[in-house]
Amino acid sequence: MKIFISYRRDDTQHSAGRLYERLVRVFGRNNVFKDVDSIPPGADFRDLLVQRVSDASVMLAVIGANWQSRDDQNRSRLENSGDFVRIELENAMQRNIPDRGDEQFALFEAGLFSGIDKSRWLR
Repeated sequence: MKIFISYRRDDTQHSAGRLYERLVRVFGRNNVFKDVDSIPPGADFRDLLVQRVSDASVMLAVIGANWQSRDDQNRSRLENSGDFVRIELENAMQRNIPDRGDEQFALFEAGLFSGIDKSRWLR
């Protein structure tokens, strides 16, 4: 089983780090992906994120108080197509990686993932 941990560094870095270390003890370092611990120097960050999401069987989204924080133009960071958390979530949903959190429904209702068929998530 491959596990991908999605989080915002400025919001849940420490929680994600503790989760990563515990999962590594159980599943092994090669089966748990967390960006700063799993991306080699010089790698294309965006391409590697997309690849690791596609390799994952499970995505764990660590959501803190500032997960939907706003940018300088008062837009949710998730509205930015270049936001790494958005890229991770979009790719996971496109690949039908299991997640049953209520947050995904709020994201669809906000119109953030308009290019993805939401019917498969409404179970």
